[in-house]
Amino acid sequence: MDSSRTHYAVAVAVVVIVAVIAWWFVSSYGGAPAPATPSTPVAQPATPAAAVTTSSLGASILEKAQNPLQGKVQEISPTANPVKNVYKNPFE
Repeated sequence: MDSSRTHYAVAVAVVVIVAVIAWWFVSSYGGAPAPATPSTPVAQPATPAAAVTTSSLGASILEKAQNPLQGKVQEISPTANPVKNVYKNPFE
């Protein structure tokens, strides 16, 4: 058996041994812990009727939001080239 096959066989054996050790470690010590469940039920505080609104926070922000560029952007044709005369090709 030449040395390249020996090196290959040793590398495969090392990978297999590491995989087996990792699997054993995870199966015996690892894993996700079980979620903690309270022994007594926790009562949720009652929401006061005054605090309940019909619109959400996002809806109220959307109503108050303003467009900062309103009236400042020029209307141009979508096919117009804004850099048409900026650069003159010296080879033309």
